[in-house]
Amino acid sequence: MAKSNALDTFVAVTAEIDALLVDLKALADDHFGTEPDRVDWSHVESALRVKALIGTALRFAQGKGD
Repeated sequence: MAKSNALDTFVAVTAEIDALLVDLKALADDHFGTEPDRVDWSHVESALRVKALIGTALRFAQGKGD
């Protein structure tokens, strides 16, 4: 019983991750809502932070880090 509950939860969580990735892709496609003529270094810093967080999550998922 516990195994099927874990499986159900795992499948639900991976579906939530898929939805988050879709939302993230939409934001990235829209340049995170930033108008090109308004981009400044704070936007670059924010984009770099998002990149770092995604990299951390990816390495964790690949078993290469925490």
